[in-house]
Amino acid sequence: MNGHPRLLEAALSLVAVIGGYFLLGYGLKFSLEQVTIGGYALSWSVWASLLLSIAVIAYTRFRGRPLSSLGVSRPRSVLKAIVTGVLGAVLIFAGVMLSISLLASAGLITPPDAEPVMLVEGPDLALSLTLSIAVMWINAAFGEELLFRGFLMNSLMRALGGTRLAGFVSAAGIALAFGAMHIPSQGLYGLAVTGVVGFLMGLLFLFGKRNLMPVVIAHGVINTTSMIMLATA
Repeated sequence: MNGHPRLLEAALSLVAVIGGYFLLGYGLKFSLEQVTIGGYALSWSVWASLLLSIAVIAYTRFRGRPLSSLGVSRPRSVLKAIVTGVLGAVLIFAGVMLSISLLASAGLITPPDAEPVMLVEGPDLALSLTLSIAVMWINAAFGEELLFRGFLMNSLMRALGGTRLAGFVSAAGIALAFGAMHIPSQGLYGLAVTGVVGFLMGLLFLFGKRNLMPVVIAHGVINTTSMIMLATA
């Protein structure tokens, strides 16, 4: 019986995060589209992710749970966490490239033309890229991992009993939800790529004893590499 309220809480949390992202995102997209500071504009997605992260932290503390329940804590070995994150980034990047190649060869997805995605847009490309990478580490690397691994995946895993199988199912379920978020903007390609990334990040999260540091580092390294490659292509 105890599992039912937890499962309901996990489901409502998933709806709240995804629904909140779209509501905040589209609202901020139209209201902030023309707002610039010194000629540089910060993407609306950054604001949406930041606000949701603050809301999740506030909700967690309101429920009387420590931030460590979100994976926000110092790992036993910082060096091991960093090495795990970097190696995880290499393996995830390779896994994603292989998945894209196989799916494209089978005609299931069509990779779009690669274009640099700047979270901070301005007149100077080099400065825009530098600022985008800095913001990305806060917005995507930490913010998205806090939301999807630290909050949602942990919540679903608790609801399913906290076993290894529950961890695997939770990683797959949250990855599917994360991938589905990208269908409106990227179609099946977005579902496949972000879904694979999300699932592998979930496995890395489990391997790292549900501490956020390894997945934050892996996420940051992958995004930094991708942004530099696209910007300099």
